[in-house]
Amino acid sequence: MTTQDSASSESPPMSSGIENLDEHVLSTGLMEAISQGSALHADLGLPEDIKKALRNKLPRFPEAFQKLASITREDLVRWSDLGEIIESDEKINARLIHLINSPSVPIPGKVKSVSRAGSLLSTPRLLDLAVLVALTDTYDRARFKRIALLDMLELVRHSVLTGIIIRLIVTETNPAKVDSFQAFVAGALHDIGIYALVSLMPQTYQAILSRQSATKRSLVATEREVLGCDHAEVGGTYAALLGLPDPVIESIALHHQSLEKAENRLTAGLVALANRLANNAGVSMIPKAVQEPMELSIKDVVRDIRPEWARADVSTAIFVRHGERINVRLSEVNSQLNVLTDTSEFFEETKIPIPNGEETPGEQSAPESVPAVFPVVKPLVQRHKRRADDDSNDFVNYVVPGLHLIKSDEPLEGFLLLFIFSFCLLGLILTGGEIALTIPLVAGVMGAAVWNIFTMMRD
Repeated sequence: MTTQDSASSESPPMSSGIENLDEHVLSTGLMEAISQGSALHADLGLPEDIKKALRNKLPRFPEAFQKLASITREDLVRWSDLGEIIESDEKINARLIHLINSPSVPIPGKVKSVSRAGSLLSTPRLLDLAVLVALTDTYDRARFKRIALLDMLELVRHSVLTGIIIRLIVTETNPAKVDSFQAFVAGALHDIGIYALVSLMPQTYQAILSRQSATKRSLVATEREVLGCDHAEVGGTYAALLGLPDPVIESIALHHQSLEKAENRLTAGLVALANRLANNAGVSMIPKAVQEPMELSIKDVVRDIRPEWARADVSTAIFVRHGERINVRLSEVNSQLNVLTDTSEFFEETKIPIPNGEETPGEQSAPESVPAVFPVVKPLVQRHKRRADDDSNDFVNYVVPGLHLIKSDEPLEGFLLLFIFSFCLLGLILTGGEIALTIPLVAGVMGAAVWNIFTMMRD
């Protein structure tokens, strides 16, 4: 037996020093073998130690996010309650208000409170924005400086896209006992176990990612080989310690396992399915991630929700039906993430290149199995730019059609709109009430006003 074998087989579970799991892995002599993809004859057997470490030193999770994730019925949420939850965390509240006032969220005028935003946005949209802000705030970039193979921005995109796909499916199929927001939250948090593992043992998780890259096995299989558990199980434990609702806990814990014994089978199945679809679309924290075969229990859930999807390739069936809407939503998320990352310390460091010549997540192409209707979406480039002095002129922009376009980078459309409006308005003044001329001129004025509102919402 080699020294490595002896160290791995004789290493007892940790009994003390739980706060530093990396030191325990280093003491076994396995860290180098894990990083290099060398053969391992025994895993570290850490599940209980990881649970103890979670209990002793719970990774940071904002209380406002915890309350948002605990909402079980979005149709019962009032703007005042939502505002109170978000305003309890100054940082999340400030960033959410900043995001809502940015061009990436098309609303008239500016808002100074979440309650005011609630009167202009639908409750689902406001909740989704709040979860996006809270998720980026939770994943503190400083914790991942040394994790070269972990792109946290891609992890956020993947998590939110998983929730978006779930929302679209639930909205269309309306499965019994599944709340669309709770399912969205479960999807957005399904990989929170990765965050917990990086927080508890960054060096070991970097070694696991290096091993996955070298061996080309799935991340879940590599985690189980090294740790004796995977990020889904750790995420379920973490969610339980945070006191999140049972459907969310179970969906996180089982999104890489069989769902046969799940109490919240439909929600858990939707999370597992949407996670696969997001990866199939090329939105993944690991470029060209290897996936294990789809569990039969997931196919059973698909069959219960929409039988025709189970008779065809699930990815193709869903992307053909929802691909354009998913593209639009992901473009919005990209634009919103640009706003958030520009105004925070979240991604202040230069992006760390992935070694061994692998593609960076931003350069990857979608797998061949993904239908062309769902291309990987690049960050959205805004078509129109607001000037700083435009903030105080929103009312004038609405009253005078074309004015905001003249101030943008496409003034010709604005001049045309202003000309039509002015010509028709002047005609009304000069015609003296002749009915034959009044009707088309009124139509011209109203058309210009509607066109103006449409372009402002578009921009």
